[in-house]
Amino acid sequence: FGPIEPGEKYIRNLPQEPAQSTARKLEIKANVPLDAFYKCWHIAPRLDTNYYTADLITEVLGGGGSSRLFQALVKEKKMFSNIECYHVGSIDPGLLAIEGKLVKGAKMEDAENAIEEELTKIKTLARAEIFLAWAHFEKCKMGDKKIPPPILTSPDRNPIPPPSKKLTGRRWGFSIASFLLESLS
Repeated sequence: FGPIEPGEKYIRNLPQEPAQSTARKLEIKANVPLDAFYKCWHIAPRLDTNYYTADLITEVLGGGGSSRLFQALVKEKKMFSNIECYHVGSIDPGLLAIEGKLVKGAKMEDAENAIEEELTKIKTLARAEIFLAWAHFEKCKMGDKKIPPPILTSPDRNPIPPPSKKLTGRRWGFSIASFLLESLS
């Protein structure tokens, strides 16, 4: 046996997609059981600090049955049979997507308007949602990368501290909720 010469080093140089300055829309009509809705936005690459903003948004909008989109559009308005918000990210820029299946009889235009309404509401996130999403990050973070807690301010612009104890284990959501209930009183 002898040494093996290394191969030529791969240099990652993929072509970049041109910047989009306007929305693109595509409507496909077909004989299907349920209409599907998809809306996507470009997001920062996974190694960019802005990536965590997209992660927070997807957690609040589409993080399961208690998420904003599911509660508002599936449970309350009964416009969708299912709706999700997720992101696809890698070291390249990714996508944030909202995907839903409309119930029979729901109009696509009404569905799009309802989603836009929920997106407008997210600009005023409740503290509980932000801290719960942050706790989710802490629970699911990869490797040794430390994710700083969100910096929140009260209506009079005073900083609101995050929970003082580390949130671990199965009851992390209850710990955050308890902290928030105590701080609101």
